[in-house]
Amino acid sequence: MGSCPNCKTKCAVQSRRVGTFVAFTQLCEKCQYRRRWQSQPIVGSTPVGNLLLSAATYFTGGSFIQLQKIFKAMNLQMMKYSAFRKHARNLIEPSIIHKWNRDQLHLITALQQQGKILVARTPGHFGSYTLMHVETNKILDLQLIQSNEVRGSRHKEKEGLKRCLDKLESNGLAVDYITTDRRPKIQKYLREHSITQFYDLWSFEKGSVELHKLGKVLYNKTVLKDVEKLSHRFQTSSLDAFHTLTLRFTSKNRAFTFIGMLCRLYLAATHYNENADRDQATRPGQVFPKTKKEECTAKPVRTDPTYNYVDDLIKLLVHEVFLDATLYTEELCAVPVPPPLSFTVPPGK
Repeated sequence: MGSCPNCKTKCAVQSRRVGTFVAFTQLCEKCQYRRRWQSQPIVGSTPVGNLLLSAATYFTGGSFIQLQKIFKAMNLQMMKYSAFRKHARNLIEPSIIHKWNRDQLHLITALQQQGKILVARTPGHFGSYTLMHVETNKILDLQLIQSNEVRGSRHKEKEGLKRCLDKLESNGLAVDYITTDRRPKIQKYLREHSITQFYDLWSFEKGSVELHKLGKVLYNKTVLKDVEKLSHRFQTSSLDAFHTLTLRFTSKNRAFTFIGMLCRLYLAATHYNENADRDQATRPGQVFPKTKKEECTAKPVRTDPTYNYVDDLIKLLVHEVFLDATLYTEELCAVPVPPPLSFTVPPGK
């Protein structure tokens, strides 16, 4: 109950809650005085604060479940998961797809003036395959492959490479050479397409028993032949760093839709590209290896990462996509989405 500010009569106050949104309406039956207060603006039927909370969670690679735990611990009201998914499907994911396509086009356009380019590629997590422009340390393309799109998991890496190279070719970019691992199917594919291939030093050493037995190396023709193809300039260590970063956006203990996984990989790539050229920090930094308790190894420390892409996405979402999502939804729908893996599982399996 509340008092009418006009006639001081006691009158009922009605409240309405939708997630983080709350509104109070007061109506005086005696003098018909009416007033309303709400905690945030509403556009259409969507409370803007709820949408921004969903967007901030998604754009930063956060988890709705973890956010929900925090809100419950603080006894705060928040929207339901169904509302979060509605925001993601209709507004947030179209924004991510649009920004990735736009940023990728800008990068490709800049590289078209340089002639042939040098790239590196490695398989990442969750069936993702990444192509990096090694001279700028920027993610140039990213493909997500499901095993039911090809003849099983063993063929996903080759398909990922093919799609990455097809993307470059369709945009007029020619590859001078590519640094990869030593997988035979990749070697054959690149040889058939007359693309010069070099091997990453780390992947050549990993698990290579011969390199730990120098005597055998001297007589192993296969290893000696591969040594000739070791990359003399660029390696794939930066791509390994990117793949580690993707785990911040795509937790292994959570399930995502294909578009949800793709969008989170795009967010990881966008974050990586924005911070690819960070300067070395002036503050001292030391790393203490677990195997050496009394020794330390000096290691360059980068300046703190920036998150300007999140601001850009929020502006895109609020000022463009939210007002009219039609074009952005069409762009999202143009992404080829394979059927869920569960559709290929025989009954009873």
